[in-house]
Amino acid sequence: MEILDQRLGLVERALQSQRQSELEVIRSSYRTLVIVASIQGGVALVGILCAVLVLTRAMNRLFELTLRLPVGGWGHSQTLPALGTGDLAPGTFCQADQINARFMSALERLEKRILEMEQTAEQRPPEDLETEVPAQPSTTSGVRPVAEEPTPQVSIFIGKGQALLNLGQVDEALRCFDRAILLDPRNAEALLKRGMALEQLHRMEQALDSYERAIAADNSMTQAYLHKGAVCSRLLRFQEALACYEKALRAEPRPAAS
Repeated sequence: MEILDQRLGLVERALQSQRQSELEVIRSSYRTLVIVASIQGGVALVGILCAVLVLTRAMNRLFELTLRLPVGGWGHSQTLPALGTGDLAPGTFCQADQINARFMSALERLEKRILEMEQTAEQRPPEDLETEVPAQPSTTSGVRPVAEEPTPQVSIFIGKGQALLNLGQVDEALRCFDRAILLDPRNAEALLKRGMALEQLHRMEQALDSYERAIAADNSMTQAYLHKGAVCSRLLRFQEALACYEKALRAEPRPAAS
């Protein structure tokens, strides 16, 4: 009985550490998105400055031509030289403005989602984890329901792996997550944690694959989209990162157990 109490206490502490780790991941993804948005904003600003420079040069040319005119006017034989069609090119920075607007919009929505998730985590006491009742598995479909809890053995492996991950023992944590996935290949949480461990080992492509499998198992898991977007940003695949962040904003959060 004492051993069971110790294991339950270890799982409870691991779950609390997991919540803190997930909040840190959200903040890290938010900072990454801020950096990307700043880069895009800088590109748009450079485009605007170039356009202003072209306009200034054009106005200076017009002013110089005006000073050379005789007092009586242009006359019949004098014509004002027209500016070339390539002198002004506003389309060169319109696209950058559009991309920047998309990033800023996604940034605002992501910030609101982070605040909502933090408030939900603060309002839900840790004791609720012990009172949750797992839903009955479906016998007519091979797809795991969202509210279904993993088996106790899978939960133990996930909790142990998370504890090892917090202690910096990434290789051992990865083995625990692999064992959990062997028992339940469609466990989205185990796949997510496995991707986090692979990310810390700098095995980015494998981490992306693990996050994609987690999303395939549960397409409402916001954390998987955020982690995948962060990895894409590190690999300089900004379009894919933006798509992941937008999907994270559109993903419906899991309903809290009553």
